[in-house]
Amino acid sequence: MWKKLQLKKHALTAISYMLPVVVTAGLLIAIGNLTGGQVIENYKIPYSLPDALVSLGVLGMGLLAPVISAAIAYSIADRPGIGPGLFMGLVANSIGAGFLGGMLGGYLIGFFIKWLVKHLKVPKWAQGLMPMMIVPLLSTLIIGLLMFFVVGVPIVWATEAMTSFLAGLQSSGKFLFGVIMGGMAAFDFGGPVNKVASLFADGLLLEGVQEPEAVKVLASMVPPFGVTISWVLSKVFNKQKFTTGEEDNIKIAFPMGLCMITEGVIPIAAVDPIRVIVSCVVGAAIGGGLSMSWGVGSPVPSGGVFIIPAMTDPVKFTIALLIGSVITGVLLFVLKKKPTTNIAIKDDLEEEVDFSDITIN
Repeated sequence: MWKKLQLKKHALTAISYMLPVVVTAGLLIAIGNLTGGQVIENYKIPYSLPDALVSLGVLGMGLLAPVISAAIAYSIADRPGIGPGLFMGLVANSIGAGFLGGMLGGYLIGFFIKWLVKHLKVPKWAQGLMPMMIVPLLSTLIIGLLMFFVVGVPIVWATEAMTSFLAGLQSSGKFLFGVIMGGMAAFDFGGPVNKVASLFADGLLLEGVQEPEAVKVLASMVPPFGVTISWVLSKVFNKQKFTTGEEDNIKIAFPMGLCMITEGVIPIAAVDPIRVIVSCVVGAAIGGGLSMSWGVGSPVPSGGVFIIPAMTDPVKFTIALLIGSVITGVLLFVLKKKPTTNIAIKDDLEEEVDFSDITIN
């Protein structure tokens, strides 16, 4: 049943629509904060350019629940889902259900619209009103009231409980949380497990919890950095660990890692999946645990090394990133066996990775 509903497919579609909004909003806030800006409280009095940037970013963050709700509804019900989906996101914002409420509202309104279009019969003269008035009005009315009075209440409780739980974690608890988040984010190099960790971190960012976002950023860069360090060690100690094809791919994966695109590691992992995945997960988990326990937060959900200055503690973040990357590099260097042949990987990077599907985490 769950496979037939294709919940993951709809969520991933929504993420692809949401990412440009969240990245742009986050960078605007970061640039504004770095230049001394603050949120504009009263637009009738003079304000500065940095103030405008911060405020624009904050307004953009407020769009995230409506955007993801509308995108999920669109993925399920096509264009009739867009308008009602936006309404569900606004409801989620209003009642404090935030990101999770927006997702749930998108699923509810999307499937309801799909059912409504299939089963609702109207006279011939009213068929033209179906897409413009009848379907949007009925779906928004019914699911909107459901969100206000039934579904939204436990979502608000869950969101508040989760935020309070994370805020109350002590150092050991924070380290363990960071280990789990970091390991998940590095596990499949931009795949479904990574997306689950990213969604969780992005949702908490909307609630003002920035530390998981920093872990996500770190864990997305550790694999390409760590694999590069392992390759450098193989050259320093004159021990062949990679084929010519793998080395060529590493030279591409590293600059991609600077931009937080972790998918560049996929061709290397495809050749030796167990050793590469284990090394990357261990390094990202330890780096993530350190970042979380040190209280490093990121107001920006993506951008790689270019957003490090916007972190709450850039120095500690950089140290955690370096430690995680070095652990991955050394572990992979120790675990990886000498290749039996030095021929290039059969498929080059462009064939291994479909760049049109790559998303920045």
